[in-house]
Amino acid sequence: MTLADGPDVCFRAIVRHLGENTRVSEIDSFFSAGSEIDSTDTKPRGTMTYCSVQYQNPDDPRKLLDIRLDIASGQFSSPRPVEITVAGNAAAFRLEDYLIPLSSVNAAALTAIMDAQKDKLGTVYGKHAWTGVRLETPGAFSNRHRLRLDVKGRLAANDIQESGYAIITTDGKTIESDYLMPR
Repeated sequence: MTLADGPDVCFRAIVRHLGENTRVSEIDSFFSAGSEIDSTDTKPRGTMTYCSVQYQNPDDPRKLLDIRLDIASGQFSSPRPVEITVAGNAAAFRLEDYLIPLSSVNAAALTAIMDAQKDKLGTVYGKHAWTGVRLETPGAFSNRHRLRLDVKGRLAANDIQESGYAIITTDGKTIESDYLMPR
């Protein structure tokens, strides 16, 4: 699986495995930047290196489970329980406030965002690669789920490795926070 299969390649694998109505807390997918950008990265650029999801336990909706995709076999691991920790009043915590159905997340739409950033990124980075597509859970900075796109590159001015990210709405269409460029 590679980024060329779409930014939602991990998300689609999760939907096939769990179903589109599964309520999830977070999803992490990471991709190789390639050795031209990161000398420690030996995989070809765009190769998926990690895919995981935390989702509501169907047997106990008060709890979360975690599964990870074995990239080599294409099979998901057995579910493992997630220990939920809460800052503040744990008695007031409601897991429902931290879940979203997979059907409400459109990571495929990130292709348009990624394409629209190409020229802008090209003005600063000599080479760059998208390295992460994530679904972030609500937290201290947002009361709703958001998508996150990570980029890593080599600055054109001095060949220094730099990284950045953008926060996008779950429909995959609107950038809410843009930290793709060095500051």
